[in-house]
Amino acid sequence: TGKFGIGFFSVFMLGDRVKITTRRFDAPAGETRVLEFDGGLGNKPLLRMALADECLKTGGTSIRVWVRRDSHNQGLLTVLGGWNSLSELCRWLCPTIDVNILVREGNRDIPVILASDWLTLESGDLLKRLWLGDDYREETETKQLIADRVARLTPITNASGEILGRAGVGFEEAENEKELRFLGSPRWNDRIIVTVGGLRSFGAGTLAFGVFLGESEIASRQWANPLADEEAFTRWSSEQAEILACLGKTPEQLESAAKYIRMCGGNTGVLPIVRRRDGWMSADEIAEWPECPDEIWLFEAGIDVFRDVALDEQVLIATSGQLFAFPLDMHDFSYSEYPRRTAEDEEALGWWFFNEHTLSGAVVEAIARRWDTTVDEIQRVSNMPVEWRLPRLRVGERDGEEITDAGRIVRRPGRST
Repeated sequence: TGKFGIGFFSVFMLGDRVKITTRRFDAPAGETRVLEFDGGLGNKPLLRMALADECLKTGGTSIRVWVRRDSHNQGLLTVLGGWNSLSELCRWLCPTIDVNILVREGNRDIPVILASDWLTLESGDLLKRLWLGDDYREETETKQLIADRVARLTPITNASGEILGRAGVGFEEAENEKELRFLGSPRWNDRIIVTVGGLRSFGAGTLAFGVFLGESEIASRQWANPLADEEAFTRWSSEQAEILACLGKTPEQLESAAKYIRMCGGNTGVLPIVRRRDGWMSADEIAEWPECPDEIWLFEAGIDVFRDVALDEQVLIATSGQLFAFPLDMHDFSYSEYPRRTAEDEEALGWWFFNEHTLSGAVVEAIARRWDTTVDEIQRVSNMPVEWRLPRLRVGERDGEEITDAGRIVRRPGRST
């Protein structure tokens, strides 16, 4: 990818016989040149003019490698994961490459990937390239899994409109999908992929799925940051919220997606983000809440906690904790630099500092809209510790028994007492 100086000579990891055919863009076809290596780097290469049938029709360069197959290295396909074919390996390894890749099978050159075709591939075909090997492409369950995600795969772009990825947001657990057998191997279970120079760098099993272009600061490229910045993720995730709202999913599924969208800085809009006594509420509904009380008791708990409790009128239940929003969290993150704060340090920073990208943060932000005030003003008059010394508050009743838990008191600024 032209950054760490490894470059061309890495092809000899694949085989000892290599043929490079090249022609300047402004030179005639007859000036095509060929550089041949027949014995790896141990022998001198041969530079010659191309034969008539070797001349390139247009300017450019092609590189052909005869993959080494011997008992010592067991063959490339076996070493790299038991692939069915070289075509299958190339699809997995080079999903966003900006050059043509052809594989010779017998006497035929088979196009595997066309330069930058990931930008225009049908959504289903792109997901198949990222995920599925030849053995699994025609399975009924596989087709359904792909079909369920096609509508959610949208571009993520920078301010100039350049496409830096194509991805969608999924749901936690509730989709009940079988474990994807990515490219025929249980190891390749990454839903979201980051590529560097068109080559797969790494990925993760997360709520996001698809592919992001990235850049790496290490020569191995086994870790990379997405090129898209926070503004791009905000736009993309907000668009995802609008798409997800029309899919007819359960509130629990949509809430799990809203958690990821909020972590990416997006507007959750009409997606459910919090529970109250008569069901789920979205940020938009909170902002228009006619009977919104002047004091709200906000609790954080798992999605199944308090389900059998008759909640009090002023109680809201948001999902606890932050979601790891890969790959946005990868920007400028290092465990060695992770701050070690005391409880006093965190309280001084304030609740909003740690919750701006959580669903609890979305709830308080929507309440601020309803009260026509700011989050800062709400924090100033409320009892909202970061984590420690939370007040014990009444949640509601279960079978006539009072239920309490640690929560936060969100007060309306300027309210009468």
